[in-house]
Amino acid sequence: MDPQPEAWVGAIGGLFVIVFICIAVFTGMSYAKNNPNPQPKKDWDLFELGESYYKPSPTNLMREIDRNR
Repeated sequence: MDPQPEAWVGAIGGLFVIVFICIAVFTGMSYAKNNPNPQPKKDWDLFELGESYYKPSPTNLMREIDRNR
């Protein structure tokens, strides 16, 4: 019992991978060539650099003071 597939199975699989990569590259190149002015990308940043999500509330500040006593 040989669990390995035949050599031609790997060759066909490799050929499919190469063809897929070529189609993806050439499709992307033609899309970029036909659309020279793409739409500007949206800015999905929710916070500025250095901005913190946590905003201290008076209750949390008092709890912190009580913990440090």
